[in-house]
Amino acid sequence: MITIEMSIGQPADTAEPNTSLEEGGGNSLDWLLKTNSSERIPAPMDTNVSITRQSTPGIDSFYSKAFSREKVFEAASTGNTSQLDGLLDYLRVHDKKLTSPEFTDETNGKTALLKALLNLKDGRNDTVEVLLDIAEKTSDLENLINASYKDPCYNGQTALHIAIERRSFDHVTLLVQKGADVQAKANGKFFQRHAGLGFYFGELPLSLAACTNQPSTVSFLMENSCRRADSTDRDSQGNTVLHALGVIADNTTENTEMIAKMYDQILTQQNKLEKKVQLETIENNQGLTPLKLAAKLGKIGLFRHLLQREFEGEEMRPLSRKFTEWVYGPVHSSLYDMSSIDTNEHNSVLELIVFGSEIPRTVQGKKCSKNSEASENLKYREEVSNVGL
Repeated sequence: MITIEMSIGQPADTAEPNTSLEEGGGNSLDWLLKTNSSERIPAPMDTNVSITRQSTPGIDSFYSKAFSREKVFEAASTGNTSQLDGLLDYLRVHDKKLTSPEFTDETNGKTALLKALLNLKDGRNDTVEVLLDIAEKTSDLENLINASYKDPCYNGQTALHIAIERRSFDHVTLLVQKGADVQAKANGKFFQRHAGLGFYFGELPLSLAACTNQPSTVSFLMENSCRRADSTDRDSQGNTVLHALGVIADNTTENTEMIAKMYDQILTQQNKLEKKVQLETIENNQGLTPLKLAAKLGKIGLFRHLLQREFEGEEMRPLSRKFTEWVYGPVHSSLYDMSSIDTNEHNSVLELIVFGSEIPRTVQGKKCSKNSEASENLKYREEVSNVGL
């Protein structure tokens, strides 16, 4: 049985690299014997066990032994740059590239670069720079950097996604500077909401960095001088990075604080870059803004934060939903932005809370009856009514 461990609320940019996805379930190969495995259990994203046929010796048998895909992948997985000595000459002589079929995994499209990034040791793998240098000298750099998985489970995942998931800021920086597509979308089943296979984060590199609590990477992706990430871009469900943050919110104190801080960071950074862009007004495929989605999903912690958010300073004040008029000792008067809240517009927050919120149907681990469901909905409405409005 494959176990996937995830921790959404990791300390910002300081957590150890997550290696839980690397081997896809330890040393077990039971997944090979299962039927319909693509629907029930995902195949390993990476494995150091060769499951491909051996190439048939031919006229190039000497070179194929010296630089087969297996040997290049072995070098990438171990970080042994000496095993790649002479690879550039071999590719030039045989008019091959690192993205040629001979050097990619035919089962999922994985390249040596993806292999190397999946096998970082203490955040490093010296073969990454070597592979990029070889690709550049064979006019294959853009193709190698942006090559992605092709199988249904991990489709669309690129080297940039993996570098972000491994929390390697140095490799993120290097890849973007070398031409990585900052809008590449990992839309395989493993990354889909409700698929029950892996981790939904919104498909885009910016969303992945935000949902795994990497503020430095988020800032770099949004503000670097090479290729800035478009924070208005949407995934296959129409969700922006702000929507994705709402989806992974879980109402715990630690998670809510992380999500709220990341949400505000992206909102303020985008405002500094381009004031005309109104991120919070963008709707997903269900016609929901980030605020409405939080209400629909019952994410009361994030929802409360969004309604009570107040920024200081004239530049950021338009992003506030709460406006303090005056304060005298313990007494104060505040105004609240009611747009999207009241029932004077379609799909308002109040309508969603009453008729469409996804309130968990369990209380202390037990299934709710209709009466208890009604009580839970009433409790939720009371919580929302007490956020300060």
